[in-house]
Amino acid sequence: MAKVRRLLYGKGFFRLHAMEISADPLDDELHIPYWLGFSGSGNSARLRVLDGVRRRTEGGKVRSIFEAWLTGGGA
Repeated sequence: MAKVRRLLYGKGFFRLHAMEISADPLDDELHIPYWLGFSGSGNSARLRVLDGVRRRTEGGKVRSIFEAWLTGGGA
């Protein structure tokens, strides 16, 4: 909601009258596509994570989530 509010303020929110912003949680699962790439040899492997929608490489936070999931470390 905060992001939507910032976007509206940047686009001229004050020109809008009686605007209400609300959000409701989804009951269903949300699936976000990611591509995982592996490189390396022997006992060393590197993981690269690509956002399947934006087609951009993800950073360390998302990579660590997938590393923990793949190694059974939980996330």
